[in-house]
Amino acid sequence: MTSSALPRSLRTAASLLLLLAGCRSVDFDGGTLGFDTAAVTAAEGQTVTLIVTRPADSARRPASLRYRSVDGSARAGEDYAAVDGRLQWSAGDTAPKTIQVSLAADGVFEDADETLQLQLYDPQGAALTDSVAMIRVLDQDPVPMQLLAFNDFHGNLKPPTGGLRVPDPDDPAATLLLPAGGVEYLSTQIKQFKAQNPRSTVVAAGDLIGASPLISSLFHDEPAIEALNQLGLEFSSVGNHEFDDGSSELLRVQRGGCFGQGQASATSCVRGPFAGAAFQYLAANVLDARSGRSLLPGYAIKRFDVGGGRSLSVGFIGLVLKTTPAIVTPTGVDGLRFVDEASAANALVPELRAAGVEAIVVLIHEGGMTSGAYNDKRCPDLSGDVLPIADALDPAIDIIVSGHTHNAYNCRRNGRVLTSASSFGRVLTQIRFKLDRITRDVIVDSVDNQVIVNDTAPNPAPQHYPVLARDPAQTEIVDFYRDRVAPLENRVVGRISGDLLRAPNESGESTLGNVIADAFLAATRERRSGGAVLAFTNPGGLRTDLLAAQISGGEAPGEVTYGELAAVQPYGNTLTTLTLTGAQIKMLLEQQFPPWQTAPKFLQASAGLRYRYDPSRADNDRIDAASLTIAGKRVQPKARYRVTVNNFLAAGGDGFTVLRNGRDALGGPLDIDALLAYFAASGGRLDVPTLQRFERQR
Repeated sequence: MTSSALPRSLRTAASLLLLLAGCRSVDFDGGTLGFDTAAVTAAEGQTVTLIVTRPADSARRPASLRYRSVDGSARAGEDYAAVDGRLQWSAGDTAPKTIQVSLAADGVFEDADETLQLQLYDPQGAALTDSVAMIRVLDQDPVPMQLLAFNDFHGNLKPPTGGLRVPDPDDPAATLLLPAGGVEYLSTQIKQFKAQNPRSTVVAAGDLIGASPLISSLFHDEPAIEALNQLGLEFSSVGNHEFDDGSSELLRVQRGGCFGQGQASATSCVRGPFAGAAFQYLAANVLDARSGRSLLPGYAIKRFDVGGGRSLSVGFIGLVLKTTPAIVTPTGVDGLRFVDEASAANALVPELRAAGVEAIVVLIHEGGMTSGAYNDKRCPDLSGDVLPIADALDPAIDIIVSGHTHNAYNCRRNGRVLTSASSFGRVLTQIRFKLDRITRDVIVDSVDNQVIVNDTAPNPAPQHYPVLARDPAQTEIVDFYRDRVAPLENRVVGRISGDLLRAPNESGESTLGNVIADAFLAATRERRSGGAVLAFTNPGGLRTDLLAAQISGGEAPGEVTYGELAAVQPYGNTLTTLTLTGAQIKMLLEQQFPPWQTAPKFLQASAGLRYRYDPSRADNDRIDAASLTIAGKRVQPKARYRVTVNNFLAAGGDGFTVLRNGRDALGGPLDIDALLAYFAASGGRLDVPTLQRFERQR
């Protein structure tokens, strides 16, 4: 018996059972009705048209059916306009009928594509086949992402001295000093921000190591790298301090292995094998001088899954100031060539675009400064060596994360974001942006510098600047190394009557610089120690202030510990005494005004030196030769003088190349040992010196 020979009631029941089972049924009188496709895909904001067909050879009688939309993960009224209706065919009518569903453009990013169903039901005069169509709604909304950025960490696992001065929200004319920094607190803030958006990337702009406090430097900065791995750093440019111990040591830090002979020691691999940086250092403009190849990768790409089997990518280019050879020990950059920053970055843009990357971030260890506060979005009086680089970058580059100057700023430069996050982990920059799914362009939502407020000192405004908790994983790292360095670090070595500060007066002279230069001279004044009559130190070699009220290891106020001295001079430089002519001494002082820098770099001089300068005069004519005296006697151009500097300066560091021509070099003690001896020779107490060694002419 055929199905057409069954009683109508049995045929209707059979068709209903087949429909409920999702199978095909056949009615030879009215034919069959069904969708021409089982699934369609469309983007938010579009109208979907679905077609219901009726075969031509089985349309002898009228037919109809009902249809309706059914929510899946897409919700009627929010994600689409619900539909519910009836389609009808007359006898002999085989024309397809359409059902339209309008999809909403909700403007809200969803992690996954959404779905709904269109169902056919209640057939009259025909049987149903393919009664369900699935609509997949592609989310076309821009994808929210964020960058979390910092710079110039310098191995500051523990909170640095000095805190951070910020505006007082209750008094626009006043400022507050907040306790800020410390990797335990920085890590907590990063975790809190990452919890807000899983598409986060943690980046840095160099000088993560080098010039570090004793807790990191004593162990060859392995503690700093371990802590940065723990907080989830992913990409960083190199900084000039990454080259303090040469490119081979930088590569060890990246790749892992113990310092020196590759074996564990009291100062390397003390927690087991050193795995190296889990993040990638980037250095597009640092080349091997022989091969021309980059020392480290120039860029990296991070891909984000944005649902539905689709992904978007962000490219990161790393740069360091091309003048690095002028500000680090020459042996640190031996065999390397530093090329123009913007040219190196721009050359990589076509390569990134060919890889499908439209969003490009530059991480650069070069910076600027403003006269505003840490998060002043007006960015007043922006200046600095990063600006001509930023102006020369390809327009395809969207965001610039900078460093080097230890300033915090939140600026826009020619429409691009330009930020810096102070130093020592005291500030974290949060850059919220979206990536357009179609064009892949960057849409910046907000940029903010966040103070990393710690609990190591009273907080004057917790309601405005809340204190962060310590990350226990970082506390374990910090405690391990603090326990091992404490016996040396906490030893009291002397007293000071007041604060010794790096901050210069209007002429460029600082109290801390004077003390260090005096210590260098005292250590090398005797004939057998060098016979020096003059000493200089470079301001960049002084990494922090000596504060009378600072308590770092349980000492009394005014007492100074070895760790505090090591934080001031963390490089372990040795003193070198040279013979210079009077003319060379004048040229040394003229080189304080390098043409490649926007601001002078004043050497800090020992007592007995006097001179005046006029910064408005021409190059090599800014020092008033008639005013240049040592111990009250005018410096004679052809006379010879013994001058002490550290080995960094003696090699021409910081651009003081005339020192390379010094004669009869004699090595001396470590810079920190000279300072220790100066404390001892002063009866264990140092007073704050007056500032009158050089003067700016008006």
